[in-house]
Amino acid sequence: RGLALYSVFLPSRRSIDWLYLPGGAGDFYPEAYEKFLSHLPVAERASPVEAYYTRLRSSDSALCLPARAALGSWVLTCLALTPDPEWIAMLCSKPEEMGDGSLIEMHYMANKAFLEEGQLLQDCDWIGHIPCAIVHGQNDMICPPIGAWLLHKALPLST
Repeated sequence: RGLALYSVFLPSRRSIDWLYLPGGAGDFYPEAYEKFLSHLPVAERASPVEAYYTRLRSSDSALCLPARAALGSWVLTCLALTPDPEWIAMLCSKPEEMGDGSLIEMHYMANKAFLEEGQLLQDCDWIGHIPCAIVHGQNDMICPPIGAWLLHKALPLST
């Protein structure tokens, strides 16, 4: 008995910035990252989380749906070890069918997952008595592997 955790995302400024700001995942997929940012007005590109969150909450489908497609394309690119641009374009060609996952994602990112910086690691003593297996790929572009390592160090019974 115990926990099995995979693709650990530690909500922190560092992890959020890694995915959405220059100098992180965008350095690995520069063309896709530029496309992700190009959907936004130049004045809003410094804060893409807030800009996308605003658009995804809009009741105006002309504002919401293109944002859903652009964010979806960026995230799908980062999810794949070898992204297939044609498959991603096909999936994102019908943003009205993509559901609200991108809105939920931006809601949490904009609100820093409703946690204080470092809170998740600091509160690991609540579950430190539970055996835990952590599975995390070193090529994960959305959840930096350092998060899994830090969680492992905070959970004494983890492997």
